[in-house]
Amino acid sequence: MSTSAAVVQSGSTSAADEHQKPDAVLHLAQQVVAKALDHAKSKKLKVAVAVVDQSGSLLSFSRLPTAMPAASAIAIEKAKTAVAFQRDTMLLEKASNCSDGTARTALLSSGFVLMGGGVFVKSGLGIGGIGVSGAKPEEDHAVAEAGGKILTAAGASKL
Repeated sequence: MSTSAAVVQSGSTSAADEHQKPDAVLHLAQQVVAKALDHAKSKKLKVAVAVVDQSGSLLSFSRLPTAMPAASAIAIEKAKTAVAFQRDTMLLEKASNCSDGTARTALLSSGFVLMGGGVFVKSGLGIGGIGVSGAKPEEDHAVAEAGGKILTAAGASKL
């Protein structure tokens, strides 16, 4: 009887841990968005910021009121693209600028966003990508990386 009680006790502790983890991931995603927006505001950039999990599902999002409306969808898609390719979209943008245009045409028709501003997160912390849109691709990328510093502080192995 004490053995089964130990199993039940162990199971309930595990369930409690599972309920805390999603809250922690959500809180971390919200911190990333806040840090990225602070950086954008300090540079007077008008952007939207999205954070997705490792499957590409949206965790947290915010758009500065001054950012263009299209920035919202583009930021989300940049984050999803970074997760799908497991690399920053800045690298994809450079790779898609091939001389014959074949790869570019195939990728452009795929629905992926091939502009800088999507940062792949290899962290093990439940976050897969950060997407930023509204400024130049290089600026979007810098804003995403600034937000990602929260993850480095939380123990991410690589941004």
